[in-house]
Amino acid sequence: MDTGTHIVANLLVQSRRSKPRLFVAVALGAMIPDLPIIIFYAWESLFAGYSEHVIWTQRYFLPGWQNFIDVFNSIPLITVVLIVAAAMRMKWLPVILTGMLLHILLDIPFHNDDAHRHFYPLSDWKFVSPISYWDPRYHGDIMAVVQIAIMAVGLVWLWIRHTGRFEKWMIALMAIAYVGFIIFVQMVWAA
Repeated sequence: MDTGTHIVANLLVQSRRSKPRLFVAVALGAMIPDLPIIIFYAWESLFAGYSEHVIWTQRYFLPGWQNFIDVFNSIPLITVVLIVAAAMRMKWLPVILTGMLLHILLDIPFHNDDAHRHFYPLSDWKFVSPISYWDPRYHGDIMAVVQIAIMAVGLVWLWIRHTGRFEKWMIALMAIAYVGFIIFVQMVWAA
């Protein structure tokens, strides 16, 4: 799933009314597993100057980048940190880590050749799904529509459920960012 859909899905599951700090912690947890990919993409495109084709067919699969990405998508590593954070009675870190785990669980069924090693460093095994959230060869065209629908319905539901001004601003910002993301995808990746 794309990052925006992960954030909305996490907020639908974990957020509560009138808890702005919880709202932010949930959104962060949903976003963190994708941050290494965002960093990777920014580095490879903006600083290294590689083409989209080279970035996604060669550079993405380099062991260094895969290790960096998979650390943030590792169920064992995140679970250990979650247990420690819960034992230490940390207030927000368990919420963030739970969001990361939910992100991972939602990713597993929707990654084909770009699957993560979700049991890294204990195992290099990957679940290669027959469905991709983005690749049309593996129903990515259908998944794109599903993700847009989840975003639209989810954002409306969150808008209704959350009454605080801060949450409303965050929901509006997410909607604007997602529209920007769709435009970017159409201009850069779908071209």
